[in-house]
Amino acid sequence: MTPDEFLKLLEGPSVDIYVGANKVHFTLPKNLACHQCPFFQKAFDGHFKEAQEGRLEFPEEDPEYQECLRSIPADDQLQTKSYFNVHISLYVLAARFRMPKLQNETIAILAKLYVAIRNHYPIDETTIIRVYENTDAESRLRQFVCDAAVGNYLRRDMEEVLPYVDCLESVPGFTTQFLEALRIYHFFRMDHFTSVGFYDVQV
Repeated sequence: MTPDEFLKLLEGPSVDIYVGANKVHFTLPKNLACHQCPFFQKAFDGHFKEAQEGRLEFPEEDPEYQECLRSIPADDQLQTKSYFNVHISLYVLAARFRMPKLQNETIAILAKLYVAIRNHYPIDETTIIRVYENTDAESRLRQFVCDAAVGNYLRRDMEEVLPYVDCLESVPGFTTQFLEALRIYHFFRMDHFTSVGFYDVQV
């Protein structure tokens, strides 16, 4: 998906989504909410009450991941760390709602972004912890973050990679995945970020 195609999803009517026990309110473009998501499409395009009212409630979802959907930055921010973090949140949201096409589109953007910014904004401890706390063991986003950490680990000096050492000790699941990614990188010199579709999930 190109940036222009993504921005077209922001056009048209909006819908109201209420998240969490306190009913935190978000207004989102309907086209974006329905994009590649049968659940939202049925809710807002069918004959249900939600479609008539343009309103949907998620009593247990974390508002942080709904917030990311309306945090679309300007074009001059495409290579900033903030834009990268927005797409991390968007991927987690898409995974929660089982939106594989949006997951694949989002991680493709993440891979391109990371190639552009990795020398200036390496994957940090906060990002690793955030991803591993909000995804399951089979998550392709975990693999992506782990591969990025390995790349940074091999390119930088010891002071800059100390956060990864802390993560190896404190983040469940990270150690095994990190060591396996390190083995693959060492023997095969694979740069998965430029491999189209490597981080895709099955649609």
